This record gives sequence, C-alpha cells and structure tokens, in this order.
Amino acid sequence: MALITDPDNLSQGLSQAVADFVITTPGTGADSLFTSAGNNMGSLLAGDPFEIRDHSDPLANGLWEVVTVNTDSGSYDCDKLSNGAVPATAGSEAVTFLGDDTTLGNEKSVYIDTLTEEIWLLENGNLSVDGVTMLALHSFTKEEWKTDQLLINSGAFPMVGISFAAGQWEFGEDPSGNNSDWKLKVDTPSGTDSVRLIRNAGWEEKDNTGLVQKKFFNVTTLGNLENAADQLYYFFGDATDVDNSVNFAFTDAANEPVQYYDNITPADAATGFAITLTTTITRNDGGNWLTEGYVEGGQIEIANAEDAGNNGTHLIATVSSTVITTTGLTNNAADTTMTAAYDNSNLFTAVYRIRDADPQGKKYITSTLTEAGETAIASKVIKFPLGFPAAADAQDFDITETDANIAANTPYTEVRIRYLAGTYNREVDTTTKRDFGVVVDVGTYSNSNGASAASTLFTSANFVLGVGEALADYAGGSLIIHEGTDQGTHTISGTPVDNAGTLEITLTGALTATESSLSFTMDRATPLTATKNEIYEKIQYQLRQATDINENDSLAVIGKMAGPLASFVGADITYGAGSVNPAGGGTGVIVEGFDANDTNNSFFVDNGGTTRNFPFVAAGNLNFNTNLVADSDPEYWLYFQYTTRTTNSDIDVTAPSGSGYTLTGTLPNMAVNDYIRISGFVEAQNNGLFRITVENTPSASYDVIRVDGEAVGGVETDQTVNIDENPYNSPDAIIVDNNAGADITGAANSASIAFDFDYDGNVQGGRTAATDAVCVLKAVGLETGQYVEVLNQTITRSTGLSFTATAPLERNYSNP
Repeated sequence: MALITDPDNLSQGLSQAVADFVITTPGTGADSLFTSAGNNMGSLLAGDPFEIRDHSDPLANGLWEVVTVNTDSGSYDCDKLSNGAVPATAGSEAVTFLGDDTTLGNEKSVYIDTLTEEIWLLENGNLSVDGVTMLALHSFTKEEWKTDQLLINSGAFPMVGISFAAGQWEFGEDPSGNNSDWKLKVDTPSGTDSVRLIRNAGWEEKDNTGLVQKKFFNVTTLGNLENAADQLYYFFGDATDVDNSVNFAFTDAANEPVQYYDNITPADAATGFAITLTTTITRNDGGNWLTEGYVEGGQIEIANAEDAGNNGTHLIATVSSTVITTTGLTNNAADTTMTAAYDNSNLFTAVYRIRDADPQGKKYITSTLTEAGETAIASKVIKFPLGFPAAADAQDFDITETDANIAANTPYTEVRIRYLAGTYNREVDTTTKRDFGVVVDVGTYSNSNGASAASTLFTSANFVLGVGEALADYAGGSLIIHEGTDQGTHTISGTPVDNAGTLEITLTGALTATESSLSFTMDRATPLTATKNEIYEKIQYQLRQATDINENDSLAVIGKMAGPLASFVGADITYGAGSVNPAGGGTGVIVEGFDANDTNNSFFVDNGGTTRNFPFVAAGNLNFNTNLVADSDPEYWLYFQYTTRTTNSDIDVTAPSGSGYTLTGTLPNMAVNDYIRISGFVEAQNNGLFRITVENTPSASYDVIRVDGEAVGGVETDQTVNIDENPYNSPDAIIVDNNAGADITGAANSASIAFDFDYDGNVQGGRTAATDAVCVLKAVGLETGQYVEVLNQTITRSTGLSFTATAPLERNYSNP
C-alpha cells in the first residue's frame, strides 16, 4: 500500500441492500450471527469490517467485524466494534450493508459514527499503516456529506481546514463556526487508532461548547535513517530522572501526529485541589498527574479556578503522582471548581539513538523545537532535522565493539559518567581553572566536594561507588587536588574508606590548609586508561540505556533521556557540546584518565560553552640503524640545535682582531660567557661558535671570540645574520625535555623509540612556547656504532614525527 492522497481511495464500503437480513444465535467467540438466505450481504473475509444501517433495532446498526465466514455473503459470525450492546435475535428484514472484499475500493476503510460523532479510520482496503493525508480525509468527508443522506440528516460537518499549507485543521467546528463533538476515534476494540494514520497535519479537537479538548501536531523528520527498521523516539519536558520517552508509532523516518495538549483533569467537587505554599498543587481525587500526561518541564493550564489569578498556563518544576510544583499561585485549601489540562507545547525532543545487532552503531542525533525553527508547538506540521543526507551516513564508524563486550570487559567497565552537583574546577589549556559539571572517569574517581583540614585526612561527602568500582582500586594510589592551597599530587596511604557515606582518604603526608568544595581525582597506583574511541563507545552505549547511568550519587539520569556527551569530527573528539546536567554542577564535560596519546585530539566544552584542550603534545619516534641497536652500549641524546634564534638585517662586525670582534646591531639580551652560534655573514670566518667576553651595550654591542681560536674575517656592515642561543656542541647546549619534563636521552637499543614533547608549554632555555623546535639527534655506540649527529630535526605541532640516526659501522674501536 501507499500513502493515500486521493479521497477516491477511501471508502465507507460498497453499499448493498439486503432484503433478508436475519440476526440469529451468536456463534462461538462472536457477538452475533448474521445470515442472508439469498446470500445478499457483501463478500467478506475473516477480520473484515462492515457497517449495518436501517435495522429496526438500533443496536444492530453500527460497525461490525467478521470473525468466521460460514457462507460467503450468506452467514457470518460477527463482533460488534462500535458502541452499544449487541442486538437481540431478529427475523428477516431489510437493511443497508456497507462493505465488500471482492474489489479494491469497495472495502470499508472509513466508518463515520453519527451517534458518538467519531470518525474511524480502518486499516482495510487501500488504507494501510502508510496512512492518509488530512487533506484527503477532509475532501472525502465533504463528498460523503453531499451524497450520504444519513450524514446529511444526522450531524454537522465534522471539521474545518485552517491552512492546508501549514497542515492546520480543527475538528468539532464547521466552516460556519458551529461547534460539535466530532473527533477521530482512538483505541478501538479492534486495535485501530485513527489518529496514528493521519499524515501531514496537526489539529485541535473542540467540544460542542467550542472549548479545545485535545491538540495534536505532526512530527515530520527530515533526512535518511540507515534502514527502515530504525526506531525513533520522542519526549516532552526536560526530566532526565524518569523515562518519559515514547517510540513513534512506526519505524523509519517519522510523519505522524503527536498529542501535546489534553484537557484531561476534571474538577474535584468533593475534596478539591489543595494549593499551598503558592507553588504546590495536591490532588486527592484518586487521579494521577503522571499517568494523565503531565511532565517535568512541561506546563499545566488551569481553568475555572476559584481564585481567578490561578487561571492560565504555568511551568511545571516537578511532578509526582499527586503533587505538581510550579510558581505564582494563590493558596486555596480546597478548590472544588478548578480544572486542568497538560500543555506540553514548550519543550519537545525527538531522538535517533539505535544500534544494529552487529557491532556497527548509529550516529546519535537529537532534534528540538529550536532545530525545527520553532519556539513552541502549534497544531500544524513541524519538521525536525533528524536524519542524514544518505542512509549510509547514519553509520558511526567510531563504534566497532559489540554491546556484550562493552558491558562486560575492561576498559569499558571502568569508564563511568558522574553528573556532579557542584562545579568541578580543573586546569586544562592554561593555569586558569576551567569549570565543568560532568566528569567521565576512566579508572579514576572524581568529585567536586572534597575537604581538607590541615591533616593527612581528606574527605568527600555523599560518596557512592560506581558499578563494579571498589575502594581497593585506589589503595596506594594518588590523590590529585585540582585547586586550593594543596593543589597537586599526593600519595594515598592504604585503602580509602567509606565511612557511612563519607569518603575518607588518608595521605602519606599532611595537607597544609583547611578548605572545602575542592575538585579532586583519585587515581590508581597503576593507572588504567582508555582510548578516545573506547570512551566514546562506552558513552554512546550508556546513552542508549533505559536505566540510570549516573555513577555519582542518588540522582538518577536515565541514559536515553540524557543529552549527548561526545562527538567525533574526523580524528578529533569533543566532549560536552549539547550536554545536560540535572544535578546542577554545569553542562561542561571533562574526562579523567584518558590515554595520553589522545591528548591532541581531545576537546572539552566547559560550563560557559567554550571549547578547551590541553596543551599540544608533539610525538614521534627516534629511529636507529642496526649498527647502533646491536651495539653493547649505544646511547642517544636529542638536543635543541638552538633554543632561540634572533635574525636582524643591521648586524655589523667591527674592530676585528685575531679570533675576536665586536658584534653590534639589534641583538638579543645576552651575558658574558654565554655561547652563541653566528651565521649569515659574508665572510665564513665571521660565522661559527662564539663566546661573549664583554657586554658593551645590552642588546646592542658585545665583544665575542671564536671558540676554536681561529682568526676572524674583516669588517662587515648591515648584514642579515642569525644569532642562535644555547647552541648545540657548546657548554650551553640543552637536552630536549619530553612532555613529563624528563630529558630525551637513553639507550639506543631499539630500532624505534617513542618520544613526546610539550609543544605548547616548553620554554627551555628561554624558548617561546608553541613554536617549532629545531633539534640535533646524537647517538654513539662502542663496538659497532660510530658517532652520528643529525642536524635540523624539527619538532612541529604534530604527531607521527620521525627522526633517524644512521651510524656508520665502527671498525676501529678496541678495548681489550
């Protein structure tokens, strides 16, 4: 079948006059047995609906369904579908029979109940789950009201079109403004829901007084899903501690109505609604706010209140089965006239989160009214971007593990999400603390409520262990305090203790200050880490769960109701964009315990919405040939070729004499006995390694002498010259430090040795941070590896660097 857009594809059923219609003893499992001796009824199959009109017993009229075909067109066991009791037995009389299964188009797909003023859409004939547009239904009803005398006689026209372009309609009002109770039938005995079959339309349902009772809007999603079996869902409000999610009626991209308003709560004329504290509405009528559809973050619309000022729409702060809290009410111990409707027009979220049975996951997409270009829901079509340009784009290639492995094995089981009540302060890009509210811990425990009392005891209240987490994990490990007087790393003595909900950590040395609300992290003696992909896989897994994923304290955060926490763009992962934290500590997301190799590709959005990342760590490998690796005692060193290079075009050589001259021009600020390497003068003898002997004028004039004692050249004026400070092969030469601050030097006993470098923070020898470092790789062995020195090896702001030292074979070493 297909979406019906042509009213000709709808039908009340082929109308046939049955002169010998008999109602006899009900059949087994059916309400009534209908017979026609002349086989004059429509030809039907089991499960087919049909309508009876004009019977002398009104209970015989209405909508029926065939249960058993005894004789085609002559005998059917049937169930009553429309309202009312079943009729008594009756002899032969003439009726009108609407329904037939012999020709497509004669089958009954619409039943119009003039008694209850309800339109039934039946999944029969041309009408399938693909549905029908409201325009087609409206056009069909107009045609029927022109030709069907029963409809013309019995009822007002059921609906009016407000805007076909916007998809806006109203039931219960005709084009003349007359009101009725017409509406679409829901929850039929056969399971048919007429509402869910409407496409491309939103509408309101009014009663015969003109009061709106229900409102629906159409959710149409834009873009492609990976396959037609993908199930989207939605929720109203902003609660994350309960699962308010609702699956769309059909899989694949959505085009269906969703109810967002219901005038559902009648007055409690007996005990009344109790309004207290100007914020609280308590009910004692046996009704339930939650099951009626009220949600946290949604709205309650009050009408007919004894205190007129209470009428209107109010934001719902919290809701339970019997209590709603809001603001701005007038107290009333027992309001016996107040009625209420839920109005969820203010907050709506549609979500695409699903995973195939195979390891490949889907990208997560969340779409709100903002993405749809709306500020509030109206009874019309609203289009939400919730798909991809092509179905294949839905695949998330950053997920490769199975759910079973993620749920059961490390490091996934050690990745925990903690939504904090307090702000978590931490250095990231600079020494200035950045604020976060959500911590993803990888084999660590972090919180924002630590306390010290100038002793070896550090505490944290409201302590709750995560799933599979044990305090023994942190025995002898480290406590990292991220702020305050005692900021830094401290050694844990023994195993931390849970003392009635207070975490107690004993340290090997006493802290100096008494402070509270400290952000801290416990780490293991042998740290456990996870890669950015492993962390992402666990986060995405958690966000598909219908259970509590908050491993911090008693505040529940249901995974599928929570906001996104991480996303990939290429090799880079960003944590925190679009995240939500119901605990109150802020929406920024930080990760503790991630693999250091992912530092450069990890970005963190703080509470203020600014993206932060740690200083760049350059990384690569030092490569050595077999002559070095096979040697009994090979060594290597990575030196700065220089730490600072000053280049100017006004440099002069004056008063040259012997192995020295006066160097003048725009120069760096240097001191006596500093070593510098000079290059760029025309005369080669004026270049080379020099030592400063006299400071004549700071940064302008120095006497220098060649270190090798060779004679210098002649006078030179206004030359473009390089002055290198802390040059290699001089007493001022500096070994490059790695990211941890240790010298890059050691045994060259492997063909490839990894190194890293604090690109954004290294200031050795006065160098400028976040600039390329020109280096010299030196290596030497004894028996097989000669001395090798490789210049101009540049550490850039990148990873995958590769510096190679190839030592000639040593043929002349002997130490018997």
